[in-house]
Amino acid sequence: MKFNIGYVLLILLFSQKVGAQNSHYWTQQYGNKSLLLGGAVAGSVSDLGSVYYNPGFLALTDNPTFVVTAKLVQFTNVNIKDGLGDNIDLAQNSFGSAPGLIAGVFQFKFMPKSKFAYAYLTRRTHNLDFVYRTQTRVDALPNNPGKEDFTGEIIIQGQSSEYWGGWTWSYPLNEHMSIGLSNFFTVNTSNAALNVDVSARADNQHVVAVNRRLQYDYTNFGMIFKLGYAIKYPNFTAGISITPPKFKVAGSGFMFTNSTLAGADTNYIPVGDDFYESNYQENLSTKLKSPLSIAIGAGYTLNKITFHFSAEWFNKVDKYTVMEAEPFLSQSTGKNQSLSIVEDLSPVVNGGVAMEYHMNKMFQFYAGFATDFSATPTDPALFTEFEKQINNSSFRGNIYHFSGGIGFNLKSIDLTVGMAYNYGIDYIGRPVDLPDDEGGPIFDSGETATLKISNWKLLFGFALPISK
Repeated sequence: MKFNIGYVLLILLFSQKVGAQNSHYWTQQYGNKSLLLGGAVAGSVSDLGSVYYNPGFLALTDNPTFVVTAKLVQFTNVNIKDGLGDNIDLAQNSFGSAPGLIAGVFQFKFMPKSKFAYAYLTRRTHNLDFVYRTQTRVDALPNNPGKEDFTGEIIIQGQSSEYWGGWTWSYPLNEHMSIGLSNFFTVNTSNAALNVDVSARADNQHVVAVNRRLQYDYTNFGMIFKLGYAIKYPNFTAGISITPPKFKVAGSGFMFTNSTLAGADTNYIPVGDDFYESNYQENLSTKLKSPLSIAIGAGYTLNKITFHFSAEWFNKVDKYTVMEAEPFLSQSTGKNQSLSIVEDLSPVVNGGVAMEYHMNKMFQFYAGFATDFSATPTDPALFTEFEKQINNSSFRGNIYHFSGGIGFNLKSIDLTVGMAYNYGIDYIGRPVDLPDDEGGPIFDSGETATLKISNWKLLFGFALPISK
């Protein structure tokens, strides 16, 4: 049986890529009805999802004096075709809570026409902690005859999250038109650690040990605005929403890199001279950018059916540095080394269509479809590839969303129950390929695998009126 620990690291990389979706803008939906309509509501939102999709609609909401909360749970599946070799597939499943929205409405007596809302939402969250160890006997040193005793350990840990909290103001220009502004404070945290530690002992007692370690951690505070304009008639609604780029408020982090090779040269030929390189820096400045985006949408009601249409354009983000370590000297070579996290995003346009069927005053049915195209550049430098520049966004696959559910109007409370499903596919090289019986390079194997991710979300939400 051939052994290749690099494929295991590939699984970990894929798990990390599922959660790190900085380059996907329509992955999450907010508001009970808006989620079931796939977020295709920039011109027709009718719940407190308006604080996110189009703040202009808040002033045109029929009964805004309520709080909204939604409980979401999600199931995620990662399937890797040929993950352990030809025709040997792998799968990984996870179950937990999904990002949601909590919001409420309030008014001031001295501003009777204006309506205000507060909101707290989870933009994204991700957690990964994995350890893999093995001990076997293979041809680990291609330039040394025969097999060697081989031990390998891979540890990968990653956590990232983004939370928005803020307020919304909306003002009616007349009976059918209104404007709105949302202001959110954002908190982004991200940390990741990768440790590859392997060693081999030949029959002549010669030992070769390789260790590569990379770790970073940063927190960034920002501010983002959303401007909205809404039109509402009995059978027709429309709107436009503009989101300028994010403003940086503050941020800091640290980076650590270590590379050690003992008992061999960089071609893994046994020698006496060893290699050592290590650097740790803290209190590094951080920066996170977001693109200018413009969303337009409309809704049209025909008899008991309302059709929803939305599209949103996201501008490109030119390449910039998220966090960068000061240049440092390699202890073994004396050469200048550098390490940085960068990001650049391509322009994309996402779109969605949805349908809302009112059976009667008590029951409504919802269904939606939306795209979530990746803004990641064609060939990003990934965290697990030990490059000098790491790309902050890595998942290149496009994601497609399907959603549906039922709404119940029960006297003073509105209940919403439904599900949402999304999937995406990507192709990526195997960054680490520790040797099998045929030998070969440890890094840069040149092999590829097919990644498919799928995610199910279950929603239970309610809208509860509150007194003035």
